[in-house]
Amino acid sequence: MKILIKECKKIMDIRVLLVIAVFTVLFYQLFLEVTIYPAGGQTTDSPYDMPFYAELIESWGTSLPREDWSKLDEKRKELEEAYTRIIAADPVLADAKITNYQEFSKTRETFFDKDTLTDEEKKIDQELSRLVFEDSKGSKLFFELQVLDRLDEYKNLQNEDSISLMPGGIFYIVEKDMRMMGILLLICFAILALPYLVRERLCHVLPLYATTATGRKIFDRQFQALVVCCGFVGIVQFGIYVLVYGIKGLAVFWKGDCIDDTGLQLWCKNLPFGFYMLLYMLLVFVFVLAAVVLIYLIGRTAGNYIAGIAFAIPACAGIGFLLIHIFVYLFQKPMDENSLPYSEELWILGWILACACVLWWKMHRDHYRDL
Repeated sequence: MKILIKECKKIMDIRVLLVIAVFTVLFYQLFLEVTIYPAGGQTTDSPYDMPFYAELIESWGTSLPREDWSKLDEKRKELEEAYTRIIAADPVLADAKITNYQEFSKTRETFFDKDTLTDEEKKIDQELSRLVFEDSKGSKLFFELQVLDRLDEYKNLQNEDSISLMPGGIFYIVEKDMRMMGILLLICFAILALPYLVRERLCHVLPLYATTATGRKIFDRQFQALVVCCGFVGIVQFGIYVLVYGIKGLAVFWKGDCIDDTGLQLWCKNLPFGFYMLLYMLLVFVFVLAAVVLIYLIGRTAGNYIAGIAFAIPACAGIGFLLIHIFVYLFQKPMDENSLPYSEELWILGWILACACVLWWKMHRDHYRDL
């Protein structure tokens, strides 16, 4: 145990941890969807859609039973009245005799279908677009009404006794971010492990360890310490992600089912979305933690820091490529009837077994090789 603790202290170098911290901040800013939420492009063109879904869920729950579908009409009436007040206060629209939301929508559709517009129509069209895209209050109300339009279409096609209020964007954020979190963990594990492993090799202590049975056991302790430290860093990273997720106001979706507002269902549809997200995190964590075996092998093989980096870059790129292509739409119902159910889990299991075989080979070689 003392050896394990000592090796952990050597791995958790404060300078390395600071590099990981700075890299994590930059990575969040550049690649994670949760950082930019709410934003257009997260399955919708508007930053107002998903916060509105969150508002509906807080008021009505994550699904709306058939007997409560009238609430959609009541909400629509409330929003249309608010939007009508904005329209009525606009002098350009008042001159064009556009006084309510219905006339507003009809005029937009009419202009959209026209090939050419007169100068007066262009002026009105520009004002309509300004209210939709530039006016903060008008834009918010307009896109919230668009959400209600989608829910109306969904319920009209629905044969079930309820409709889901879970936005598709919430699944998009988790699916994309979990893949990116896997890449982040992979790079952080490499940053944490390689300096320690290469430093041990440069100190020429590895041949000394290999000369005695007791010394060979240190190899096991080194790998165990590496797994413990990488596991700790991974848990902290996911903890930070969950914290940011909650701060952004997305925790309200955790209690929802794994069915979105278009009827997309996941195989675990009867489980809460929060559990789905936790399961996604766990599988990504286990997948990347298994990759520590290959990072360990690179660190033990590299003759210096430059060689370690040179080996690690293509290795991490290959593992990242595999990760991104495995963790796509996890648990989503396959569109192709010939698709193998739970194929992602089989890939993950195969990856873990492959890494376990590499680890067994390396440990066996360390214990029994002829010096």
